[in-house]
Amino acid sequence: MNASENSPIVTLVGTLPPLKGISPYCAEYALRLAKDTKVEFIGFKKLYPERLYPGGTSCEDLYPIDLDHPNLSIRNILTWYNPISWLWAGLSMKGDIVHVQWWSYPLAPVFFVLLAVSRLRRKRVFMTVHNVHPHEGGRFGDFLNSLVFPLADKLIVHSEKNKKELRDFGFDERKIIVLPHHIIRRDRIRKEHASPPKEEARIKSGIPLNAKVLCFFGNIRAYKGLDNLLYALDKVRESFPDTLLIIAGQPWEPWDKYELIIKGKGLEPNLLTKLYYLPFHELEILLRASDLVVFPFKELHSASDSVSLALALGCKVLCTEHLEMPYAEDLLFAADSHQEAIADSIIRFFQDNLEEGSNIKQRAPKELESEMEFSLTSVYQA
Repeated sequence: MNASENSPIVTLVGTLPPLKGISPYCAEYALRLAKDTKVEFIGFKKLYPERLYPGGTSCEDLYPIDLDHPNLSIRNILTWYNPISWLWAGLSMKGDIVHVQWWSYPLAPVFFVLLAVSRLRRKRVFMTVHNVHPHEGGRFGDFLNSLVFPLADKLIVHSEKNKKELRDFGFDERKIIVLPHHIIRRDRIRKEHASPPKEEARIKSGIPLNAKVLCFFGNIRAYKGLDNLLYALDKVRESFPDTLLIIAGQPWEPWDKYELIIKGKGLEPNLLTKLYYLPFHELEILLRASDLVVFPFKELHSASDSVSLALALGCKVLCTEHLEMPYAEDLLFAADSHQEAIADSIIRFFQDNLEEGSNIKQRAPKELESEMEFSLTSVYQA
């Protein structure tokens, strides 16, 4: 769709590749919204001090998406250390509607200034709240929320659970919109990034063709439950000794506690570790080599871009019930986040697939859509 000159402009504020964090989500949302109206995207040139983001804040091969759309203009003008850039973004926004993504507490000063200026200019402000409460807890995060949330006319969350959390925070239900987290579309990814068949992916990764392969990927943080998955692996290999767990991601906490489990249980032969932020081409090969991608979240107040990406690449995904995302055919759930439940779910998955013979089967990436089939512009009429 080519929007007319009279089409309303929506200004989105967030991050785009090559910056890490929520860039895939923002890119996907901007392109979906651009189908219906003009979109101005204001992004960051510099997101954080590098020391605050283990592994660095950017990756050139983060998510190879084509952002060239006639209705989408991009201005990456924000820097975390320059208040003038925050002020200029607020003063120069073209949209009557401003929609910001709230996901990172160190950016509170940036958003406070930007949104205060937007309100002075009588803009209508929407805010997607990716985490109502901090992942690792903390009253300071809740305090920052209390400063930033009131600057929005409407707060967007990804689930009814998140809506209840905002109500408990003291916000009027009429101010809250539930918009399910979208699933990344495989056809967004540039064509030169063609997924290899599973057999080829395993050969490239040095993984035995007949192994039972699990994968855990993403930044390694306490709430993601990798420790429980390692304990579960010890039980899984009793039934399936050839099980291999791929751990692919940048540790955000000391690796020592995981190393103690690995050595204590003698799990080294059953592990393939890549302890850094993987570029897309390398991550995609590992995902395609896997039978099951596992996210054993101990707690999660919202959805997950990592889950979305795995589903888009045609993976079977096992999560805990803490995940808040729309239903997808390949999304499976464990009873809870404890190691016994994770192990039982993995064993059951492998048992249910034994009759299929060899694991080396091509799974076609699916064009998964969530409940976002309606025009996104309807959100701004709320």
